[in-house]
Amino acid sequence: MHKKFYAKLFGSALAPLAQGASEALGGMVGEKVVHYLKSHFQSSKRLSAILSDSYRKGLDTLEIAFRGPSFYHQKANKEFAAAFQAEVLQPFLFQSKMEEGPFREGVQKDLQFLRSLDLTPEEAFSADELAQTVGGFAVESASLWQEKMEESTESLVSFLKEKTPPPHYLASLLSYRNLLTEAISLHFSRAVEEDEFLFRHYFLCHAKGLDLRLKEIQKALEKSRTEKNRELFKKLNRQKALFEEVKTELEFGLRHISQEMQDAVSSFFSRSESHFGRLFTQLEELQETIVQEGAKTREELEAMKKMLDEIRQAISRIQKSKRISQKANLFSYFLGLSEEEKSALREIRSKAAQLPSSFLTPSLLRDLATLMTMAGDEREGRALFDQALSRAQELKEEKEEARIHYDRFISQLHQTPPNLSQALESYRKSLSFSPEVTKELEFFETWKYEALEILGVGGFGIAFLCRDRQLEEKVVIKAILDEFTDAERAIQEAKNIHNLRSSYMVQLKDYGYLEPYRKKRAYLIMEYFPGMDLEKWIEKKGAFSIERGLDLALAIAHAMETAHKKGILHRDLKPANILYRETEEGFEIKIIDFGLALKDERLLQNRSLQITLVSRRGLLEESLGGTLDYASPEQLGRIPAQIGPWSDIYSFGRTLKKIFFASLKPHGKIIRAFPKPELYDFICDCESDDPRHRPRNFQEVISK
Repeated sequence: MHKKFYAKLFGSALAPLAQGASEALGGMVGEKVVHYLKSHFQSSKRLSAILSDSYRKGLDTLEIAFRGPSFYHQKANKEFAAAFQAEVLQPFLFQSKMEEGPFREGVQKDLQFLRSLDLTPEEAFSADELAQTVGGFAVESASLWQEKMEESTESLVSFLKEKTPPPHYLASLLSYRNLLTEAISLHFSRAVEEDEFLFRHYFLCHAKGLDLRLKEIQKALEKSRTEKNRELFKKLNRQKALFEEVKTELEFGLRHISQEMQDAVSSFFSRSESHFGRLFTQLEELQETIVQEGAKTREELEAMKKMLDEIRQAISRIQKSKRISQKANLFSYFLGLSEEEKSALREIRSKAAQLPSSFLTPSLLRDLATLMTMAGDEREGRALFDQALSRAQELKEEKEEARIHYDRFISQLHQTPPNLSQALESYRKSLSFSPEVTKELEFFETWKYEALEILGVGGFGIAFLCRDRQLEEKVVIKAILDEFTDAERAIQEAKNIHNLRSSYMVQLKDYGYLEPYRKKRAYLIMEYFPGMDLEKWIEKKGAFSIERGLDLALAIAHAMETAHKKGILHRDLKPANILYRETEEGFEIKIIDFGLALKDERLLQNRSLQITLVSRRGLLEESLGGTLDYASPEQLGRIPAQIGPWSDIYSFGRTLKKIFFASLKPHGKIIRAFPKPELYDFICDCESDDPRHRPRNFQEVISK
């Protein structure tokens, strides 16, 4: 959107170039002119600097113009003040029914917004785009040329209305008279002398501007002679000679550009001279006065931009270390921030607070919100997400608005305690925009499945309860996070489990990739089993009776034996991965998440991360922390043994302890009072640190 704005803005300011190029090409229009201009735009060493300087000075000029009559009078600019007030401002205010004071302040704020875009012209568009836009003004009739200018103005007005809050002061003014193009063209006409090609073609159809510049040069020559400034005198003489050469060509008569067209071009661009020309020679002096009145100087602006760059670079360094790309991810939250990074973040936040709000883009605020949440300051994170959202809505940046909702969703999964209903609402909002905006934020095909609930988060990714829109049935979709889980292995093991056809296991219904060519962003579609996981059941109702607990243990063992016979390890067996519900006949269980353990189990062997998982209790940390509680010593890297069926048996033993005691560390009195001491001995055998002391397989477990 910014590229279109810059191209239209400079296209109209440089419009006289198109007519000059057409004359040089024998009256040609269209692609010939575009190609001719593009060739020079690509090779010009001065064009980007001239455009940048003209844009900056154009904004400076408008800022000064709307400072108010008292400001001009103080600086003896009564002539400008009277003319601008009578010919531009008062007629506009009368027509628009706006009040002068609020209007002046509103225009100043909108001009600050244009400064805050922080894009130089060479970044905003290519030579090709500029040539296409400028070349479009090479037309044969004055009326068509005028239409092109009006179209350009409408485009600028539309951009400003989208990006600035009502009542759109600057946009309204430009609809009345495009002072922005006029101000920029004024400064371009002065700077263009640095490039002979641009100069000749620009002034070839701009006789009034040419005459005015010759008068200015003559005055400057006389002043330089009086001040005995030899170098300036020589430079001005060279400029004068060049202007006179073009003037001679104009006086002789152009071959291909009609007088009507020349008059139309010259008349339009002479309007800027009639007002802003009075300010041109005193622009720097007036800017200095604004400094004295407390307004932001160009130097201050550059200092703020430098600070903004420092903030962005500092954020980028933290993001890189946490593997954050364009949007937040759970893995980044899992890694957390070091104390050094938290200290750097506090400094970043302090610097950001010193900048005007117009400098803080939605994406910058979003990144800050994510990092503050990762650092543990959830309150500040929420405030920054709100600020980012407000800014994105103000600027009508839909893509950024969607990303803010998405990153907030990820942060809400990390909150302590997590608010899954709020997280789901944020995720739904992130998907409420056009498909072009939301496609990178999806975890599954949302046109086919509607997310009803977030069931949980684990090492594999995020589990959603969904409605199949076509079959009108509930399914569970597990969105596999590439950062955590080997998607191909997870899908293969899910297919293997499906092929077992075990009543103890949730069946796979389908699977897919949102990026099939890269085999990235995978998801599994599973049958929905309306049970509660054993972790929550025990937390709610306490330990199971001996009789029910033994039946439950036997069912789990049968399920694991079936899987092990086919060479399938679970790797993350724990109460949270066993779904349970009671029925009239007794109970049903489903063991979930086979093969969905971390793809790099060395992560669990990292001692510092183990400590982190214990100290932080977000949803992901609770899941992975639970994995730590039930993982075998060989999985955690505490003993030099391979991972195998015995590893699942260890986790099974820990699970039994939870089932019978509702705790992994029951008090000695409770253990002594346990009515089945031989069962407790068996549990201890299963959870032995030495794999050789555990049962060899689940067949042996069942036989006992």
